[in-house]
Amino acid sequence: MNWQQLEQVLDLYWEGKTSLAEEKQIKEAFLRSDIPEHLKRFTNYFAGLKQMQELKLPDSAFEEKLGKQLSDTKRFKLKNNTLFSYAAVFLVLISLSFFLINNFNTEKENFEILSPEELVFVQKHLSFMSQSLAQSISFSAQNIEKIGLINLGAQTIQSYENTYLKQMQNLNKIEYLNQSVNELESKQNKDSLK
Repeated sequence: MNWQQLEQVLDLYWEGKTSLAEEKQIKEAFLRSDIPEHLKRFTNYFAGLKQMQELKLPDSAFEEKLGKQLSDTKRFKLKNNTLFSYAAVFLVLISLSFFLINNFNTEKENFEILSPEELVFVQKHLSFMSQSLAQSISFSAQNIEKIGLINLGAQTIQSYENTYLKQMQNLNKIEYLNQSVNELESKQNKDSLK
């Protein structure tokens, strides 16, 4: 495609009336070294488009991980409710322990030795509490990892936005130049008519 044909297709491109094949031809043309002087003002724009297309996520499986984690929200709610129930039991037992310690006479003669059955009962409940606490800690660690993935996604989106804004600034400069060129051409046409 020669440059005159390309200029006609470029006009259609700015109006959004080109096919994907035509857009590909335009982008490839602006990668060439023999760009006419009056079209060089568009090279930054098309170079930026190419650069945005080459941007990749830092982790190739990021979208899969995020989708899986978002689909696991029902399981999160169930675990979350379980976590609150464990925490409530833990708080009740701690409160009961403080109440008994504060209201229990600490003199030696008032202590009773626990029977083997009572000792087994206390050990079972303390074991249950420690298991629940370990599960709660594990669950919290998993959620912190999910938050890390979301933060990574937000950073990636921010980098895309920054690139987009930079390219839009270049496009605004191009539009300003187009207006200036149009005004100069109209002045020259008026001067030539006089």
